[in-house]
Amino acid sequence: MRLHYFLRPSCFRCPAKSGKSGSDLTLGDLWHIKYVPEIHNDDKGASLLAVHTLKGKDILRFLDVNVMIPQNEDNVRMYNASFYVSPDIPKDRELFWQEYALYGFMAVKQYCKKLRPTRLQNRWIVCKIELKKYLTKYILNLK
Repeated sequence: MRLHYFLRPSCFRCPAKSGKSGSDLTLGDLWHIKYVPEIHNDDKGASLLAVHTLKGKDILRFLDVNVMIPQNEDNVRMYNASFYVSPDIPKDRELFWQEYALYGFMAVKQYCKKLRPTRLQNRWIVCKIELKKYLTKYILNLK
């Protein structure tokens, strides 16, 4: 089960799915890298850069990035459903945020126990929460 509690509300009804954003490029996480044999899985995560237009191809040529083009793009498409379909809203998402407002990180800890995420997901959750706190303080100080 994924931790969709932390997604922005707009993610649950994203109009930009399947490359419909009008962008030249789309950057995202590459899930299930084990099914893309030509990319070495170093367990640090991998990104997916989808090129939608000729302008996007031109931009990619000028970027100084290590790019691997999989021989079988169907594997990438099949295992990265979030490019095509918005996630479902967790039935207890609102309850989670209410509990988070009351109990802070302890609420996150309880939900993590319930969902049994990986250590990497736990670190990502903590990072997102701390980043949100920092940005909130920063924005409030600008006013």
